[in-house]
Amino acid sequence: VTHRFHAHDGIKLLGLAGTGSDPNLDNPKSLAQLALYTEQNFILSAAGQDIVLTVIGAEQDGGYVYIYQEGKLPKEQAIRLKSTILKSLGKDWSNTVHLIQDDKVTNFHFVGRGRAQIILP
Repeated sequence: VTHRFHAHDGIKLLGLAGTGSDPNLDNPKSLAQLALYTEQNFILSAAGQDIVLTVIGAEQDGGYVYIYQEGKLPKEQAIRLKSTILKSLGKDWSNTVHLIQDDKVTNFHFVGRGRAQIILP
């Protein structure tokens, strides 16, 4: 899984998290905190059980921050996604998840309470 944030949103999220210092996306500690935030706000599940996603990296490139996760998806089960990434920025938050599978892109849009959506049959 690759997450892409606008850098200014990442800085706002770190500020709201009360990191105790000036948020700086050039600092590995700040990137790690943003990766933990992502891990807590992006949940895949199947058959009522969360799928373990492991953070494998984070980096800033230009005006964006990238957080990388990996995990194993069960076969033959519906996969649900709940994403509340950016929700702490205010009531008008939204984010879009692009699922790329076999050269086909499917988009899922999350707003409000960020209810889970089935993303894979």
